[in-house]
Amino acid sequence: MNILEALNIPESGQTHQWIPIKTMVDSLNIEKKDEKLLRSHIESIYLEGILNETTINIKATKDESMVYEEIHILYIKLKKRDKFSSLNQRLHTFFPNPTLIIFDHQGLTLSIADKRINRQSPGRAIVEEVYTTQSFDPEANNHASFLETLNLKKIETQDLKAFYESLIRIIYQERLIHLIGIYPSKLLEPVFIKNALKRIEAYQSDLNQIQEDEKSANTMQDRMNIHMRQNEVQSKIESVKEEIKEAISHGQKDN
Repeated sequence: MNILEALNIPESGQTHQWIPIKTMVDSLNIEKKDEKLLRSHIESIYLEGILNETTINIKATKDESMVYEEIHILYIKLKKRDKFSSLNQRLHTFFPNPTLIIFDHQGLTLSIADKRINRQSPGRAIVEEVYTTQSFDPEANNHASFLETLNLKKIETQDLKAFYESLIRIIYQERLIHLIGIYPSKLLEPVFIKNALKRIEAYQSDLNQIQEDEKSANTMQDRMNIHMRQNEVQSKIESVKEEIKEAISHGQKDN
């Protein structure tokens, strides 16, 4: 399924407006090093949708850190991904509105950020956290449920802030497909998922080190000790996965 079809942006909110990098550079006074990053890695940027009170019939709101009047949907075709994390972070800074970015390069990656107003530079945002999916094939069978959940017209909330927070949960939960094999029907808080992923990444780093140690094991005892260490770390990874499954089955929303 085409990702824009899956999002089902209301017709009145569809834009497909090309954003030249030169326009960004000139209007935002972007530094040379950031301009170089944009030009070397981005093939094209399109503003595909604007979600506001008129286009999606959900009221605007604001709090002490952010104004939720419009949510922007960007489609960015990449030339390469070697500096993806840095590029992703900078783009969320350059676009101060709550923003969903669709990156296209040998698969799709969706990115959304929790950010706040930059009071020193009102045209920029201060990014608190960035939440991205893995790179995925939208035609893959295990992503069908995820794409169905992305349907913007089916997200029911009282205001645009709650709408955006729902989008963050929906998008970041895609990471669980690669971890437990399915897209869960119950949404967990992004902080819960991020903490679980960090723990697994740390355990995976331990496993990598154990595998390196195995190359220099000279005795049977050494190899037995390494095997025991591998089992212990693998058991910890499985334990985190079980915590996630339990959170889903009990509808847990926070950690």
